Amino acid sequence: MILTSHKKEILNYFEPDNREWVTGEIGPPPFDVSGVAYLLHKTSSFDKKYQVESTRRSLEAMVKDGLRR
Repeated sequence: MILTSHKKEILNYFEPDNREWVTGEIGPPPFDVSGVAYLLHKTSSFDKKYQVESTRRSLEAMVKDGLRR
């Protein structure tokens, strides 16, 4: 699997140092696809379905390849 910048950023959200900020932005775990898309793309993810779909595909690929936290 190629570790893209989005995948690296997603993994970074699960680091203990970022937990408080992420929880303040999108709520406590478990995180949903739209919440992670918001973290990656901010409010533009509300208008652009392809950003949510892209995030969903990235998360599915990460799970498939064993990158879970």
